[in-house]
Amino acid sequence: MAQQQIIKSKWVYTDDTGKLIYKQTKKGDRIADFSFAGYKGGGVTLPYIPAKLTVHPLGDNEDCTNHIQKAIDIVSELPQNAHGFRGAVLLAPGHYVCNGSLQIKADGVVLRGSGSDPSGSVIVMAGGKHTAIILNNKLHQRVGNRIGEISSGEACIKVIDKYIPAGAYKLTVDNVSRLSVGDNIEIRKPVTEKWIKFMKMDNLVRDGKAQTWIKAGKFLITERTIAAIDGNIITLTVPLIDCYDSNYTDDNTTIVVANNVGRLKQCGVENIRIESPAQAVNHSKALYYALRINGEDCWAKDINAMETMESIGIGGRRITLQQVNVIRKALHQGASKPAEFAPNGGQILLDRCSVEGDNIWFAALGAGQTGPIVFLNCTFKGNG
Repeated sequence: MAQQQIIKSKWVYTDDTGKLIYKQTKKGDRIADFSFAGYKGGGVTLPYIPAKLTVHPLGDNEDCTNHIQKAIDIVSELPQNAHGFRGAVLLAPGHYVCNGSLQIKADGVVLRGSGSDPSGSVIVMAGGKHTAIILNNKLHQRVGNRIGEISSGEACIKVIDKYIPAGAYKLTVDNVSRLSVGDNIEIRKPVTEKWIKFMKMDNLVRDGKAQTWIKAGKFLITERTIAAIDGNIITLTVPLIDCYDSNYTDDNTTIVVANNVGRLKQCGVENIRIESPAQAVNHSKALYYALRINGEDCWAKDINAMETMESIGIGGRRITLQQVNVIRKALHQGASKPAEFAPNGGQILLDRCSVEGDNIWFAALGAGQTGPIVFLNCTFKGNG
């Protein structure tokens, strides 16, 4: 048997001590450190939260939505401990018919099942169009990484670097008087005609028609946190994925303090199986979706989503999906495709996740998602 050839990257490689070495371009660009993706900024074991209430199935195909939701709401009223947790709701083994969404809207609440196989805790989706489980406090939230606009009333601070390389942690501003260590900030890179042309996005065509997904006048907005301030130089906790070149931004990159994030925090979903009726339709006619998380320092682990469509949608930052699996046997119809994983946020980690299905996007990002977003040891099977 021939010895397997070990391919070594020239851009990122380990030295004799096992430490990663990053090669840089002449301008300083490098592959960014992606280890900050996931719960609590990466490198942190997902917590185990003790159960405060246990729920049992009602049986006889009775709708369990309100039955489970009442338990979630009761735990949501409990005080938070020193780590920000209130407690978990445990679903005993069995089938739970749900005609509506189960929603976690308070910080520090976990919905935990007794296993994601058929003998564990099974959410059986029925009734009208809905998502099985939603983690979102429904408050006004900053969207995070996105393509957006700037309000005329916001106090912007100008970035004065002529070039910030990809993978960098530092940037220079003209005034730090309104900034403090720990501030959440948005870095706003203007979309200009020069940049669109440089990126070769000015002549895209679909079905013979111009296809422009991003237009001049918008801003690519990246969310970061200030780790240190030295003079007018700001150090970020997480590196920038993209470069910032004043030749294409007309010296108009700015930052704004964005501390009022308002996201749901410290919530999770665990050990649950979600079963949807087969949906052999176009995604525009889909009825049942598995999971939506819009939060910060949240997670989902050991989830099996069976036959859901556009199954997992993520917003916010510092979120881990661990062993979340989507299995689609019904063939999706139509040329346009659903995205089974849509990790539209920052510092998102998908660890040992999988999708099985045909005529789908296994994963897709919306416009303006600068990450970091990591797919680690994930598996995708099918004609997708």
